Formats: sequence, structure tokens, C-alpha cells
Amino acid sequence: MKIDPLHIEEAAKLLIGGNTFDHERIEFITNLDTCDLLAVPGSGKTTALMAKLYCLSKQMPFSDGSGVLVLAHTNNAVDEIEKKLKKHCPHLFEYPNFVGTIQSFVNKYLASQACFEKYGSYISKNDDDLINDYISKKVFYQKDSKIFGNLSNILKTKNNKITKQFLKLKGIDDTDDLILKYKDLGVIDKNNVFGNIKENYNKIKSSNLSYEEKTILFNFNDFLKSLSTEIKNYVDIIKIIKYDEQNECFHSNDFPKTWKNKLKFSTDSGKELKIIFDELKFNGSLKYYDSFEMSNYYISKFPEIKSIIQSRFKFVFVDEMQDLEKFQID
Repeated sequence: MKIDPLHIEEAAKLLIGGNTFDHERIEFITNLDTCDLLAVPGSGKTTALMAKLYCLSKQMPFSDGSGVLVLAHTNNAVDEIEKKLKKHCPHLFEYPNFVGTIQSFVNKYLASQACFEKYGSYISKNDDDLINDYISKKVFYQKDSKIFGNLSNILKTKNNKITKQFLKLKGIDDTDDLILKYKDLGVIDKNNVFGNIKENYNKIKSSNLSYEEKTILFNFNDFLKSLSTEIKNYVDIIKIIKYDEQNECFHSNDFPKTWKNKLKFSTDSGKELKIIFDELKFNGSLKYYDSFEMSNYYISKFPEIKSIIQSRFKFVFVDEMQDLEKFQID
């Protein structure tokens, strides 16, 4: 298969107002081998891709019945491709081709079927914000649960550092001097981490610190306690937790190092959190990442599906590759 120069001229009339593509762009448009197109923002990468798609569409249907797969990171990029090309080559947007976001592709061909097989429900929603908010509320209103206690402790640990910014908000000008005083007293360590208030109470009260300097420490302790009283603080922790079905655990950089950044499903906290996550999946509500995790499960269970998809799509193009997460690229 070769790109017809006549079709390149037609694409130029359609996409760049009748001007001609330069040598570099023509080289990309005519190249049907695997390659990466690297260029600065605004240099016309998507336009060059659309020209290539236009030229390929003129040779459809392919003799082997295969199609073209075009993936982008955002709906805006997909909309731009459709706006420019759909009326000129509508069959590019029909079977056996697929033009859409990588999320919609993964859901359609892998994750939704996997979700039905595992949870009895096709995917109805991908929405990180809504799901993170829902999980946070479920945890927050189960204050007697293990997971609430653990996440509350994580909140305090994450924020348990007296910073210069905090001291400035309290009206302290010479923040370095006060931090040094606290270190000499032993109420904060070399990393400015505040110690246990019960253990340090008498030390603080009997010290030579001024009333204001003592009050700041007690205010900071009150601040740490207040963190667990606001749902929004739990959202910040929940949103980076990843559900790992294959290894039967949750992953998060916020988890303590003693956990090795993992929370196993077999622990009391892990069981409680898994029930909440699974409840959403039974309703077809997944985080964006969950779709890819579900797809990995499906490919592992049915590896032949890779060959089926590879046969279906003769060419694969990914726009905005630099904006994709590693798990999306993988």
C-alpha cells in the first residue's frame, strides 16, 4: 500500500487552505512504518495526522477487511478530527474503523465486557471526581471502621510538619529562629515533624518559650486533629489510591512505608475499602484507571483478544501521546 500524491494535494486543499505540505510533512504522511512524530506545540502534528488519515481513507475498504484505529487523549482532539474529516470521508468513522479517546476504546473493546463478567454490569460511568467524593463520604461516615482510623492517621502524618508558611500565617517573622528553638527543645525533629503532644506537653509548658511560641504548638496540634473532621481532606488521599485486582491490594504513595505503599485486601482496612470500591463496580461506575486495570485482567484471561484486535486494525495512530499516563501507554 502506498499513499497517492494526488490525495496529499486534496488533503492540503482541505486542511491548509490550498497551500502545499513541506518535505518533512510529506515524509510523515507517506510513511506507513511505525514511527514517532516529535514537534513543538502548535506545529501542526494533528493536521499532518489528519492528512494521513484522509489519504488512507481514499483506499478504504482495505482488501483484508481491516480498519484504522485513531486514539487521542481528549474529546477535544477527537472532535477536531471529526469536524475536519467526517463530511469528506465519513466511512473513516464507521466499522471497521474506530476514532475516539483511548478511554472510550479501552472501555468498548476490553473493560466493559470485563466489568460485566466480573461484576454483572457494563461500564456506565467513568468519573474520578464523583467516585472519589463518593468513596470519601462512605469512609468518613464510618468513623468506627478500621479504614477511617488508618486514613485519619495518614492525614495527620502527611501534614505533621511545621512549615515556615504555617509560622508566617501565625505572624512569625523570623521563622528560622523559631524552628531552631523548637528543635533544641526536642518537640520537632530534624525534618520539622511535630512529636506526640501528650509526650511533649509538660516539656512545652515548662520551657522558656514565650506564650505566643507555646500557643503556636498547641494550635498546630489542634490543626492536625481538625484534618480528620473534613471530608475534602479524605478526597486528597482517596484520589491517588489504585485498586490492584491482580495482586489483591491497593497502592498509594500516601500509605506508610511499613506497608510498603500497599494495603492488602486481606487486612481489615483493605476488606472495608474493597467493599466500597466493588459496590461501585457492581453499578458500572469506575475510575478512569480502573478501566485499564480491568482491561489488563481481561487480556490476561483471554490473551487471544490481542490477536483479534491486531487483525481488526491495520494501522494505529495515537495523537497527544505526550499527555498520556504510563498505564495508558502500556
